[in-house]
Amino acid sequence: MDNALCLKKKSLMPSKKPQNPFKKKQFKDYLKYSAMGFQMAATVILGLLIGVKLDEWLETSRPYATLISVLVFVFIALYIPLKEFLKK
Repeated sequence: MDNALCLKKKSLMPSKKPQNPFKKKQFKDYLKYSAMGFQMAATVILGLLIGVKLDEWLETSRPYATLISVLVFVFIALYIPLKEFLKK
C-alpha cells in the first residue's frame, strides 16, 4: 500500500524539465533589446520635452528649439546603443 501511495505522489508532482539554454539566451536577448528600445524612446521624448520648454521660454514663433533638440537627442539615442553594441 505504501508503494501505491508513493507512486501517486510522484505522478502528481510536476516533472522538472531541463531548461533549454537556447530559450534562456533568446529571452535575455529579448529583454536586452526591448530595454534598448525603451531607452531610445525615453531619450527622444526627453529631447522633445526640453525643446518644447525652450520654445516656450524663448517665445519663438516656430518650434526651432524643439526641432534641434529632437534631432540632437535622436542622434544621442542612436549613438549610445551603437557604442555598447560595438564594445562587445
